[in-house]
Amino acid sequence: VYPAAVCIMSSILVAGQKVMERSGIRRRADFIPKAKTYKKDAIRWLWLATCVALMVLLAFCTGCPYLVIPPLVVTFAEMVNSKAGFRYRPAQIFLILVAAVTIGSAAQFFFYYTLHLPQWVVALLIAGCLFSIFEWIGKYFAPAGAIAFIPMLLPREALAWLPVQAAAGAALFIAIALVAFMQCYKWSRAQLVFCLTPSLLREYLSRPKKNTP
Repeated sequence: VYPAAVCIMSSILVAGQKVMERSGIRRRADFIPKAKTYKKDAIRWLWLATCVALMVLLAFCTGCPYLVIPPLVVTFAEMVNSKAGFRYRPAQIFLILVAAVTIGSAAQFFFYYTLHLPQWVVALLIAGCLFSIFEWIGKYFAPAGAIAFIPMLLPREALAWLPVQAAAGAALFIAIALVAFMQCYKWSRAQLVFCLTPSLLREYLSRPKKNTP
């Protein structure tokens, strides 16, 4: 069922993208290949795979399988390989992931297992909350969407531990990416403060204060 669902959803997304391009809602994104650096890329991917393997070993030894759920691995790979600006907002990424998995777990517990609402209703509620957060912060982060729906695949007894283990896994993956790959220990203090402060908090702190009479 899972491979079939992935194929169907991917087909719907691709078809929707094509329709939006033809109607002018979205601009076509042209693929521009970059220069190949096979040796450098191979070394980076080897280190990435080693780090993931160590995390899997940690999850196995501690009996905490949700330390390495797929959206966290995707987040780690994106931070290591992507040049997108979100990789320099680790605190915000962490908070979004934790909020998403907490919302998903709470919705599944209360609306599905307690109130016995249909799964599609729960999925819509989770999506609504998640998209509201994305609009509020002005950023979209795909792994957060994926991790929010993980609770719908798990048994009831796993829902209490999922957010805790996922938060720990996210913190470890982000820390490894920052230290081992992005070499954050070479950054200036100002850059560290900027990256480790969520954007909403930065915007709040940077607002001009009203003069009181």
